[in-house]
Order: sequence, then C-alpha cells, then structure tokens
Amino acid sequence: MAEVPPLPAAPDDPPGEAGPMPLGMRKQGLADMLEGKLEQGYGIEDRTDTEATLVTRGRRRRRWFGLSRRGEELKQRISIDEGGGRASRKL
Repeated sequence: MAEVPPLPAAPDDPPGEAGPMPLGMRKQGLADMLEGKLEQGYGIEDRTDTEATLVTRGRRRRRWFGLSRRGEELKQRISIDEGGGRASRKL
C-alpha cells in the first residue's frame, strides 16, 4: 500500500512544522487504505472524505450437530487526520 508523503513546510511556516494536509491528499490516502482493506475481505459500511467504517465476518465457528453458525461481524474504523496520520481502531 502506498504511503502518503508528508507535505513540505510552506515558506510562512516555522522550520520543522508543516501545515495541515490538503483534503485531496487525505482523500487519496483513505482510498489507498480502503483498497488494501477490500483486498483483505472487508466491506465498507459507511464512508466520509477522511474516515470509513469497515465490516467483515468473523471466522466460521465449529459445526454443532451438523449446523454451522457464522461468526459475528467485526467492525473497524479507519481515518486520516489533518497531519496525515493514519489510525484504525476496532469498534
């Protein structure tokens, strides 16, 4: 998965401090993250420009008297903040 490079500091910014990442770059970073998650079998439940809620089925449970039960849904939220940081957490 491609990493989103940090923005270079603008001339008005103090040395060592970059400004916030433009929305377009954040959208592209989220799209790159989603592409990888979709390949892993996740589905998109909800999505905004900089955040998405993903869902996947858990592993199948053991068969019991010839009946199989599906695992419960697993949800995860991924996001990209204004500084370009990527975060994911289980819901």
